[in-house]
Formats: sequence, C-alpha cells, structure tokens
Amino acid sequence: MGQTIAAERVVLYCRALADIQEPQLLFAFEQALRHLGEFLPSVQALRGFAESWRPPESAMDCRHILDRGDKPPDWEPLKPGELEEMRAAKKRVEIVKTKIEESVQQHEMPKLSAEEFEERRRRQLEAFRRKNVDAGEV
Repeated sequence: MGQTIAAERVVLYCRALADIQEPQLLFAFEQALRHLGEFLPSVQALRGFAESWRPPESAMDCRHILDRGDKPPDWEPLKPGELEEMRAAKKRVEIVKTKIEESVQQHEMPKLSAEEFEERRRRQLEAFRRKNVDAGEV
C-alpha cells in the first residue's frame, strides 16, 4: 500500500501474533482493513478480530443436520418414529428429483447440426406453403 514498515515493528507484530493461525490472521487483517481502514492496525485490534473468526466447518448447515439423521446435542432427543419419518421424507425427495430429471430428459430437444437444422426448416417451410396453397392462399 505504498508504506514502509520498520523491521523492528514487523518483528514485534510477528512475536505478538505468533500464536494465531494463518486463516485467523488473514481474517483479522481483512476485517481491520474493512472496519478500521488502517494500513497496519494495532496488535490488540488484530487479536480482537482473530478471536471472532470461525472455521467454515463449524457453521451449522441444515442439510448436514438432515443428512446426519439425528439432531444436534443441544436439541431434544428424537421422538419414536421421528428418524424413520426423516428418512422417508429424504427418500421422497430423491424420488421427486429422479422424476424431475427423467422429465427434463424426455422434453429435451436433440441438438441439431447446421445441416439437420436447415433440412428441418426447409421441410417445415414446404409444409407451410402446401397448407396455405391448399387453403386457397398464395
């Protein structure tokens, strides 16, 4: 960013932030630039941002919970039949997905080469002309 940082300051920052993992540190610098607008924020500010970093795998993902077939530990226990209902619902979703895919495949038009397209267009135009001549229109 066009600024020179003294070697002593770099060493101090390295020592003060050595216990922070690289993804946390990258997140902290990004947050500091975004929210503080400082080129080199204080160690305290960087540590504060680094503490708020969470790894992506810690995020609660609803699909992951449903695929797991149970509930997180802080939820109430499964009731009788609840797991079977969840699995049956998942099977129904898979059946619907399969039917949708089959329907899409049935209704897809085949891709035509330029020659095939031109031949089809020529036949349709001839049929259109015959129909209109037969109806008395020219």
